[in-house]
Amino acid sequence: MNKLFFSIAAAGMLSSAITYAGDAAGNAGQWRISGGAAIRTIKADQHINAPAALPTSRNLSGKGDVGLFTINDSQIIYDDGSLGPIYNYYGTIDGTCYGTINNRSQLVETDRPYSGSANFYQLSFHTTRSEDITTYKATPYDGDDEESVIAPFVQARRNLGNFGRVQYGVLAGYSLVKSELSSGTRLLATENVDRQTKTYTYKYDHVASASGASSPNAQFPYTDYYSWTVYDPAVLDQYSWAGVTTAFAPRQSDSTSYRRRTSYEATGCVESDVMLHEIMLAPECVMDVMNRGRVGLAIGPTINIVDVSTDASRKWTQVGGDTLVSETASDDSTEVKVGIGVDVSAQIDITKRIFGQVGIGYRYVPSIDIDAGFASSEIDASSFQGSVGVGVIL
Repeated sequence: MNKLFFSIAAAGMLSSAITYAGDAAGNAGQWRISGGAAIRTIKADQHINAPAALPTSRNLSGKGDVGLFTINDSQIIYDDGSLGPIYNYYGTIDGTCYGTINNRSQLVETDRPYSGSANFYQLSFHTTRSEDITTYKATPYDGDDEESVIAPFVQARRNLGNFGRVQYGVLAGYSLVKSELSSGTRLLATENVDRQTKTYTYKYDHVASASGASSPNAQFPYTDYYSWTVYDPAVLDQYSWAGVTTAFAPRQSDSTSYRRRTSYEATGCVESDVMLHEIMLAPECVMDVMNRGRVGLAIGPTINIVDVSTDASRKWTQVGGDTLVSETASDDSTEVKVGIGVDVSAQIDITKRIFGQVGIGYRYVPSIDIDAGFASSEIDASSFQGSVGVGVIL
């Protein structure tokens, strides 16, 4: 009997504590409609592929390496003269050859004597080989952009009942978020064209005579009929005069120089216009604070309709010159994402029908991947937010 009495008493106390919306007394109304603006952030992780290298040609020019003269050559032609044929006097071969010398500067006297007071001269010939060398370097862009925007919203709250000072109900809301995200112009690749010139130098010992190329009266280009160039010092030694110093063997060297002909740069940009329609429906708990204030907490799902329009462009430009190649790509898509919203709000009654509202919250929205040809973006609409608004009690 005692247990039954206490059970009935407890049920009566609980029944008196719970007040349903239709039975609530003293409330000005069961609907609270509010509107205002929220600040939230939209982000995008962006990528732009580097374009392929521009087509180029080598533009080869010059003789290149023609080599040193040997007994097996009839003639070798250099850029500044020639050698050949060999000296052959009725079958006598002495390791020298005839030739043509274009400039006096090709002859430099040495301190190595070959007979009496006469010294060997060093004779230099040259050839070149030039070609364009292209250097391509890709620097694809990976970066991000974000924008904090003001988003208008409307909310409707319905009180369903209360348990003591705590009221429970539902919150329905709509918000419109617009954002423009851009990578800006980014460097994607460089291509430099350098003119490479390889100079080959061929040096020979040269036996001069008073009437030969080393003579002050010699006229250039000079065809050598009276003095000779040594291509085989070992053979020359067999026909040497007394006191002759052995000639140096022919020698070859090369050097390389570069000259920048032109440079190209590839740049690109990706831009996304985002429009997010958010619908939220969530249970809400509200507690009265003093006589005119309310603090509420709502957690529930959101339906996000996301329209994204993405445009990408890239181009090759000659540095200091014109655009050579340009291309564009775009993608328009609409996706529906289910997320989660959390709202903490504070309301204060200004009059019996009008109230002010501030709030903080968080929105989770699954990311959206956008592919626009050579560029892509990952849109992230998840964000903390703050809001302010005003409402009416119905």
